[in-house]
Amino acid sequence: MTSDHIHWSFQYDGRSQTPHFGKQLIEILSQTAPTSEKKYTVLPNYWKGYKGRASEEAPRDLTIGEVTINKEREPSQNWHYTIQFLNTTSGENLHLDFYCADDDLRTLRDTWRVTAINGAGDKYRKFTCEGHIASQEDQQRVTLVVNNTTLPIGHFNNTHPITCNWTLFDVIPNLAHQLKASGKQISLAILEDLEKVRTPVRIGYMEDCTLLLDDGTLKLSGFFVYGAGMLPSYWWLDQQEQVIIASTTFQTFVLEGQVHD
Repeated sequence: MTSDHIHWSFQYDGRSQTPHFGKQLIEILSQTAPTSEKKYTVLPNYWKGYKGRASEEAPRDLTIGEVTINKEREPSQNWHYTIQFLNTTSGENLHLDFYCADDDLRTLRDTWRVTAINGAGDKYRKFTCEGHIASQEDQQRVTLVVNNTTLPIGHFNNTHPITCNWTLFDVIPNLAHQLKASGKQISLAILEDLEKVRTPVRIGYMEDCTLLLDDGTLKLSGFFVYGAGMLPSYWWLDQQEQVIIASTTFQTFVLEGQVHD
């Protein structure tokens, strides 16, 4: 599988972008310098004929943003996640700060905070909110507090654990062996960007593939995430079970500085 023929789940555009989508993806994956934090380059799937930015210092490339995922285990044994998603096309800089249980599904803990800054330059340039989960009979209800106003945004059954879409970079590796061995799917609820309740969401194994890099091959295992109200996404893990590629209809996340054979 070369840059001219890569898997459909992370190649929507063919040859209409400049530079070629597949060639830039493989160029990123061919880098071998490991990093201390998970950082993903974001490439566009939606912009037919898009010609990437260029300058005198840098050649033309398709990059439209980057995601940095930091996590730290707390003394309470919860995981503290901080996510930064910079979208250079929309001008949005999204920050998420939240806690999850130390379990395979990274179950979301109360409370969390969302901050979004854009380039508008007016009073709408910044948005902040805090989120909460409260039990009510057989359901969990999710609310956001914005400017001291409490807004109900959704609910889910107690039988469905809930996590954030950004923890899927850990959740899917946690479940990979189980999903491949059993062929079964796992159902849960997802709080998309900590603002939108999506339920039910299903995670399952798709297939394996091999990608030809500049200096070798990369064996990948693919998984899908399908949910009501969510765009489908496809997640590709290497042999060390780290997410190398994650792709939705509109964008593909490619891990920077990964190590491969």
